[in-house]
Amino acid sequence: MRCDVRGERYGAVAKSLHVSERHVFRERRSALSHIAHRLLTELPARIKPTVTVAPDAFDVRVALSEALENGGNWQAAADILERFAADVAAADERGSVEIRLARLYRDAEQIVPASHHADLARTLASRVTLGGELQRDEADLAVAGVAVASGDWKLAGDLAQQSIERLRPSTDRSLGTRVPTALA
Repeated sequence: MRCDVRGERYGAVAKSLHVSERHVFRERRSALSHIAHRLLTELPARIKPTVTVAPDAFDVRVALSEALENGGNWQAAADILERFAADVAAADERGSVEIRLARLYRDAEQIVPASHHADLARTLASRVTLGGELQRDEADLAVAGVAVASGDWKLAGDLAQQSIERLRPSTDRSLGTRVPTALA
């Protein structure tokens, strides 16, 4: 009590009690052990939280499509994202879905739908106000990825260079993993 609660020095407490500091520390360890035992055994357990946070529909559908894609079923993954894109109203979320669709179709060597979704992602990114710069860069990189897949190296190089120049000042990792993933 005197040392840990009141802040007295261990040496002063030991001297006033006519014991060694070592003895004070042994008694302290014993008291802490007793307190811990009472806390763990005699007090009621914490009440479990009544509120749980479930992932939103966006995260669930994207995770499902990623799982299907990773399992080799790109068509089912694309179907989920296509249906979801029709339901999403916010330009930033819809743009993210379109970027994913462009990448998915590009990886499946379906260049026409990949190009369509990449162009749509660019259009949607131009409508985003908060965080729109990053989404525009991601959309440009999606178009660049489709351009590489279709053999248009000039367009791909120009878009990638523009994106890199815009992103270079933001190298403090504040952008998370979205940009390195998009650049890869």
